Amino acid sequence: MRIRAIFQHVHAPIKEKEYRFILTQAPLNSGLMFRHALLQEIAYESLLRKERLSFHKQVANMLRDKYPKTIARSPEEFARHCEGGGEYEAAAIYYLKAGEQAILKSASIEAVDLISKTLSLCESIDDPIKQDALELQAHITIGAPLQAAKGFADPNVLETYERALQLSKNIGDLSTDLHTSVLWGIFSFNLVRGNLIEANNVSLQLERLAESAGSKNTSLVALNARVAALYYNGYFRQAAKIYETALTNDSLERSHSLRFSHAQDHGVTIKISSAITSWILGDSEKSKLNVTQAISLAKELQHPLSIAFSLGFGGAESALRGDIEGAELLSREVIELATDQCFPLWAAFGRIVLGWSLCASLNDDQGVKMLRQGIKESARTGAAFEAPFCFGLIADAYLRVGRHEDAMGAVSMGQSIAQRNSASYWDAELLRLKGECIACRDNEISKIEAESCLQSALAIANLQAAENIIKLTNKASVGSRTTTINEQVKSEFMTLITSRTAHFAFYENKKHRMPFLDVVSVVSNEPKNPAPKPSA
Repeated sequence: MRIRAIFQHVHAPIKEKEYRFILTQAPLNSGLMFRHALLQEIAYESLLRKERLSFHKQVANMLRDKYPKTIARSPEEFARHCEGGGEYEAAAIYYLKAGEQAILKSASIEAVDLISKTLSLCESIDDPIKQDALELQAHITIGAPLQAAKGFADPNVLETYERALQLSKNIGDLSTDLHTSVLWGIFSFNLVRGNLIEANNVSLQLERLAESAGSKNTSLVALNARVAALYYNGYFRQAAKIYETALTNDSLERSHSLRFSHAQDHGVTIKISSAITSWILGDSEKSKLNVTQAISLAKELQHPLSIAFSLGFGGAESALRGDIEGAELLSREVIELATDQCFPLWAAFGRIVLGWSLCASLNDDQGVKMLRQGIKESARTGAAFEAPFCFGLIADAYLRVGRHEDAMGAVSMGQSIAQRNSASYWDAELLRLKGECIACRDNEISKIEAESCLQSALAIANLQAAENIIKLTNKASVGSRTTTINEQVKSEFMTLITSRTAHFAFYENKKHRMPFLDVVSVVSNEPKNPAPKPSA
């Protein structure tokens, strides 16, 4: 603590022989400082509360009158003196400013700590209108660093954004950008948590907001939300078309500033999601190119969470292409970054991909250990949106090292989570892996059961136009088998897909019916006549 000004303005001058044992010259001859933090603490605690209040007020006033640049550079110091001097509204405002500065530096934990102080001080503000307005701003601002520090699926994230939504209704005035941030935060929580029905509902709210406000940024955010809903329900061709539209959208470049309030950059998110979709649809070269572009963009923006996102899914895309070395390289990079920046979700995801790459290199002991660590860490974050994919990757890793029953357990877990969350995007791959697990039992009954699983996988993959999964399924040989889809299996999975998706809210909107009709036409080969409105 630099205290030359305090002694000049608060105390009478102190002789050198009286302070030389407890004070020393600060760096750059900028004042005096205590020789040890404990000395400072003892000196501070020895003051009466009334004296502390007086000193804090005088220091705050001195900084306000004579050192405005110091306040702009270190608002948390000014906030601390305001708080100590009983100026709670000023303290809350400047802790919030300090939190905003921390967000720009991607110091998520520091930002959460500072803005939490704003929220605790809001209760001490007498004016209820000012209190609600400041609390609303604080809840919206803390959302992104909270997502980074604790994971998108942490319950505190939802509580924060729901409180912001409630306050906005009380105040009755919320800008489009702030409203977009709140809805995107709620959408992200539900998506990552695996609450796909609620995520779809929020994506509709974003669309309505974009239409009413005429905001290009909000339109892009709404598009990003809607295409995510399509992807996780297995509508890969429709998602790919929207991704192509988004990648040529002139709003994409202008949206980069939203990365600080939305936790991730929308351009990076769209490029990575487009890459995974391209691989599923059979275009591996395009998939690899989009990953490279996404990682380059994230690093160019110097936004750690966007970098972690691109590296994490980049490693997953490498695993899908069978690029063991690339998957290991990117997963190690994301683990290092996520550990340094305290991003628990991406550290866990990186370990799962790294575990796969180690198993694929036949380093099964380290690989299995890494997989188990990743599973435990992922469960602690509450994330479920990529659980079917992750357990599919884990099952594939176990199969590669001959742990067939462990692989079957991973498949069962992935299927269970997919069914619970009504997420059909990885159904075909999980059924393919299940078929391979059963086929390893090497008896006639198992071969028949495995064949049934592979037929089912092929039916779904054809429904979803998932070309690369079709290729993988056709490679899975169970004796002599045909790749023709059985009509009964086709009928059963039409029923499954319809029941799995019909209750989603966005099918209530006419303009969202066409993707569903496109999927139906793949199997039925019937004209795309208007379908009856699905029941709720």
